Amino acid sequence: MWRKGKKVANEKKSTGDSLDKLLSWDFREDSFENPGNKKQDLAYNNYKAYFTQFKNDFDNVRDISSQLEGVIEGMVEASRSVRMSAEYIAQGSQSQAEDVGHCMNVADNLADKINSMDNKSKELIQLAHEMNEENSSGKEAIDNLTLNQEKNQKVIKSITEEIYLLLDKTKKINEVTQVLYTIASQTNLLALNASIEAARAGEAGKGFAVVADEVRKLSEESRLASEHINDSISDITKELDNLKQTIDMSGTTFEEQTQAVEKVTKTMEGVSTSVDQFIERQKEFNKDVEELSGDKERLITSISSIASVVQEASATTEEVASLTITQDSNAGLLVKMARDLCGKVEFIDKNSKQIHTASIHIKKKKVAMIWDLDDPFWEPATKEANKTAKVLGYDITIFAPKVRGNAGTAQMIEHLDQILSSDYDAIVISPIDDLKVADRLKKAADQGIKIIFILSTVDGVPYEALVGTNSIQCGVNAGKTAKQLLDNKGEIIVGMWADNKLDSIEKRAEGFINEIKSEHNIKINLVDVVGEPSEEDAERIISKMLKDHPDTDLVYATNVGWGLAYGKYFEKHPKDIKVVTIDFTKDVAKYMKKGKITAAIAQRPFAWGSVTLELLGNIFDGKEVKKYTDTGTYEVNMNNIQIFEQRF
Repeated sequence: MWRKGKKVANEKKSTGDSLDKLLSWDFREDSFENPGNKKQDLAYNNYKAYFTQFKNDFDNVRDISSQLEGVIEGMVEASRSVRMSAEYIAQGSQSQAEDVGHCMNVADNLADKINSMDNKSKELIQLAHEMNEENSSGKEAIDNLTLNQEKNQKVIKSITEEIYLLLDKTKKINEVTQVLYTIASQTNLLALNASIEAARAGEAGKGFAVVADEVRKLSEESRLASEHINDSISDITKELDNLKQTIDMSGTTFEEQTQAVEKVTKTMEGVSTSVDQFIERQKEFNKDVEELSGDKERLITSISSIASVVQEASATTEEVASLTITQDSNAGLLVKMARDLCGKVEFIDKNSKQIHTASIHIKKKKVAMIWDLDDPFWEPATKEANKTAKVLGYDITIFAPKVRGNAGTAQMIEHLDQILSSDYDAIVISPIDDLKVADRLKKAADQGIKIIFILSTVDGVPYEALVGTNSIQCGVNAGKTAKQLLDNKGEIIVGMWADNKLDSIEKRAEGFINEIKSEHNIKINLVDVVGEPSEEDAERIISKMLKDHPDTDLVYATNVGWGLAYGKYFEKHPKDIKVVTIDFTKDVAKYMKKGKITAAIAQRPFAWGSVTLELLGNIFDGKEVKKYTDTGTYEVNMNNIQIFEQRF
């Protein structure tokens, strides 16, 4: 009886326990098995199984809801960025369409000018031909003049020879008249003597006297005639001498005239040659103008095609802008739905707090993310890492040393020691190149902690993947920008870190220098600088480098810190010096808008925060991943800053 009573009491207690647990929604106990209350125990066990599964499923739904909210927040942010970019592009397309219209007007004016040049070129060729014809006629006239002159010269030469003969003959005539004069004088003397003798003879000599007198008269007349002839001959001789002198002078004149004609002939020949060359050159010019005219037609066709494409692109971007507005609106609805879902999940969770089940704890992956410096440069990476971790369900901690140098290295080592003593599954790190840092990372790898490097690896440390920028190519891209800014000529200063040797910094300088060296008209000056200067250090170092190199046209900063240092310096001391820096931050954008920083070769740190965690997801799932992922660079300048500063 006692046994029976005790058994009944136990059955009642069992029944009460299962019923009490059921009524209090407490399903944490093991299943009840009481033969006397099978239905109650079965009900309890069934409810327990149901609500335990419900709680587990609900926890999963809550996690997914939280992840969904993170994804949608990312979508909304991306949609907002796309919308702003689309609006900016649409404005740019409209402006570009207007510019193309201006180009069409310029092309039309150019076409008119080219046609005018073509017509004037043809007119010049025609005038040159006419000039050549006139020149040929003039040359022919000069040739005829030369021939006539040669004939005249021959005639004058003959006349001169005849004059010389006449002079000789007049001399002979003069000699004859001189003889006649002498004979007449002697005859006159003889007649005088005969008259004297006749007078002495008296009457007998009268007849002889008459004859003597006649002879005397004749001799006198002969003498006078010979004198007259002699005078005439003298006059003729004088005239012939004058004529001879004139002809001799005309010979000199003819010689000078001949030389002048020859000179004119040569000049005409030179003019003819020059005209021929001018015609040939003008024909070549006309050919070039005709080719230019053809290019002009192709240019107009191309601009017309571009105008058409720009109009289509403008319409497309306007449509994209419209669609992104709709997408933005839809994304807003998704956010509302996600928040409503989270609210309902929280409400259900609150109402189900009274249901107690044996929960199954799922451990989150624990990831340490370590940047090489606490700097605004890493803010995009931190932001994306937090968003991605929320979606993937990772528990992440982010750490960065406050300073560079030995103190910063010590801070990184201390944090790695904390990680080694904790239960971490992975480390994502932008490492400082130090033996003690390498030693801690080796220990982490030995403990099975997965390691992904950002920007650079550490020798001797096994790792899963490297994500970052090809530092050499980053420097090369900066060099290309610098050459373009300087039009391939000028003088550049490159700051070389002398205190902290970071592999990425060294390679950015190396790539830049190699690219600049390909252009011989650019001079490079390498200047030692400190890695992280104070404002006083920067002021002193920059002042000295510009004093040592007063002809500097551009300075190159291998990191954002030095880029900002140059920006601040040139704001305080304005100079016509361009600044090219690596990386793009809010402060860089500020100094770029002020005209103190010319261009930035930006890395993609925002991608490092998400890509590394996505790679870890595949690594945790046992999947193979790429050993190296290059996220590349892009140039930011005043022409495109409006698009890229939206990330801030």
